[in-house]
Amino acid sequence: MKHQYKWPGNWVPATAFLAADHLDVLLVRNLMPRMAPPPPAASKDAKYDAADDAADADAEAAQQQEDALAFARAVWELHSHIFLPYEGAAGWCRLVGVAARPAAALSEVLGARGAGDASVLHLLLCELSLYFLLYSEAANLRHTPELMWFLFWAAANSPAFEQLWREGPGPEEPLEHARHRRLAMRNVLQSQLLAAQEHIGHDPAACRPGRCAEAAAALESRLPSLPRLGLSLPASADRSPAAEASRADASLGSPASQRLFADLAAHGDGGFWTDTFVAPLFTVLAFEIDHMATAGQEMAHRLGYDDVNESLCRRDVVAKLLEALGVPAAAAAGGLVHGALEALAKLGYASAADEAEGERAQHGSKEPGGESDDPRAFDAVLAAAFWADSVFVKTHRERRSWSALFRAFYRVYSLHFVLLHAIMAHAFAPGSLRVLSSAVVTHAILAAIERTANWWLTRGPRDPLQAAKARDSWVHPAEVDAAAGDAEAATPAPSGPVRSRLSDGGAVEARLARRQRVVVEGAPLWGVFGWLEWVLVAFGVVGLFALQYMGPPAMQTMARSYWPFAAGGYAAAVVGHGLLSGRDGYSVSLSSLLRLPRLFTASSVRPTASCWLERPMAVGWRAALLTAFFWAQVLGAKVAFDYYVIMRPIAGQVSAAAGGPGGRARWSLAAGGSPSAPSSAVMVATSTAALEETPLPSGTALCTSTLTLLVARRGAMAAGPHGPSRASTSRQPAM
Repeated sequence: MKHQYKWPGNWVPATAFLAADHLDVLLVRNLMPRMAPPPPAASKDAKYDAADDAADADAEAAQQQEDALAFARAVWELHSHIFLPYEGAAGWCRLVGVAARPAAALSEVLGARGAGDASVLHLLLCELSLYFLLYSEAANLRHTPELMWFLFWAAANSPAFEQLWREGPGPEEPLEHARHRRLAMRNVLQSQLLAAQEHIGHDPAACRPGRCAEAAAALESRLPSLPRLGLSLPASADRSPAAEASRADASLGSPASQRLFADLAAHGDGGFWTDTFVAPLFTVLAFEIDHMATAGQEMAHRLGYDDVNESLCRRDVVAKLLEALGVPAAAAAGGLVHGALEALAKLGYASAADEAEGERAQHGSKEPGGESDDPRAFDAVLAAAFWADSVFVKTHRERRSWSALFRAFYRVYSLHFVLLHAIMAHAFAPGSLRVLSSAVVTHAILAAIERTANWWLTRGPRDPLQAAKARDSWVHPAEVDAAAGDAEAATPAPSGPVRSRLSDGGAVEARLARRQRVVVEGAPLWGVFGWLEWVLVAFGVVGLFALQYMGPPAMQTMARSYWPFAAGGYAAAVVGHGLLSGRDGYSVSLSSLLRLPRLFTASSVRPTASCWLERPMAVGWRAALLTAFFWAQVLGAKVAFDYYVIMRPIAGQVSAAAGGPGGRARWSLAAGGSPSAPSSAVMVATSTAALEETPLPSGTALCTSTLTLLVARRGAMAAGPHGPSRASTSRQPAM
């Protein structure tokens, strides 16, 4: 047998030790405050008898019971904190409609035994260990927690994990100083480890972990019959217990040393999870975020970390993925053990991909299930193409548009424009509710513009990607070999582009077309509802307000009679909705809380989460009321300043300019530069008198009067440095 596995010259502890250290630190940090100090030992004297011995034994047993209870509480609290986003009330499992763990674990362990039972703690520690192991190997997948939850869910509901929590870790004693001893044995006994692999015909790189475990058991049983593999470790001044144990391992004289040797020889240096599960997903992210961006692809058409996360939070995407992996929906929701993890591990084999796509005829007649399970034949790019083409979608379309800026700060703009309108209305027409109520027109128009901006932003923009760049390969074989450090297998880079399943055969075009068809969250229902009703309301409010001042007299009379009800109802609906949907300082969607049909929730600016994990953002009523009181003071000061310092003085001048022939003549005389131009005091008095004598301007005349003031000022400034300049100077203090 030609041995294919090459051991690196130096070896570092596996990430399993890193994950174990992290878990130990968190558990100890949670455990220490719960542990009570041991009682002081009683001094033995002549009167110390058997009754005292029994009391000491009872106290020691009670202390051990307290320590066990403290450990159980530490495990439960850490597990609750880690898995709250996974199985909480608003967690990932509930969002996508799958069971958090097998139903047998709930009925046989968690639901049937006490919280401090050894089997319960074993199950919780198995889940914690699995999560920390996956997280330690995740690379940049740590930026995609929802994707990590899916991988954890697939592993936690696999037959292998069920066997682990059912059978336990095994009867053997734990290995002391495991990290130091494994490191020393791996770096010193390399030739012996290779000889043992040759003897049993085992290559760790060509086997899956299940077969490696079988090989470890076979090697351990045959180890005593093998020739002596002893090799003394080099002399060292380190006399620590770990170093002494490592030197004893060289002779393989103890069962613990033999188990450690067999485990190292059977499993090698590992890497199955990284190569089979992490590498394809990393390839997708590298292709979409790095290569496609370099090729000029717009962000609206390529994936980002948020799209990967939110794709695995959509029920339709997860249901389609489970169907492709052969997991029935009932099994996923009912907590049955399934083979999703095994199906994910086979995505990189050609025959599995051919069966999934119906292309077996183009690649030869391969029997179903006849694919090789050699990890060296696993194609990460082939598995990456499955994730990119069949799973991940665009959940948000980023567009470079001014409408995005307006929509992002819509509430700020709306508040300022409505306040400005109300202040101007009260300044020009104090005491007139009809003019003051015209502020609802501004709000209705802004709301319609915001919904129109939302409709525009949810539409997919045109694709500016150049097809030639999209089809160019982004990986060359020589680059892969050089990165792996295998100079012998390196081949010269080809002159032309190397094709890839991620970019060849129209893959990019088909992928972009599929993403274009996905309806993003917040888009109008059927492209209409959620936008059209706001536009119709805005047209209705503007039209009813305008009919009060134009059109036939009968229509004006009717509009004036209906306008108070329309304006009052609109204002009450806006303010009432704001009060009802605000709780603990956080705004929620009232239509979503009432569970109204999709036709009504399409108009919501904050709908129920459908592709992201919603967490409560409430701050508490006390903080919310204090914040409201603060902003009431700020806005009150702003409104008072704007009204009394800016708007009210201007109102007199604008009314004088537009209020009537006399007022307009007096203003024109001052602005025209007559030799007898009035002083500033006379101008202010004239404007005030004109305001008091002039009839109240209508709502339509407000805009006309403002334009008249601007035209008058421009004429005064352009008249020259003589008389007109004195008139314009006399007006400035009144501004």
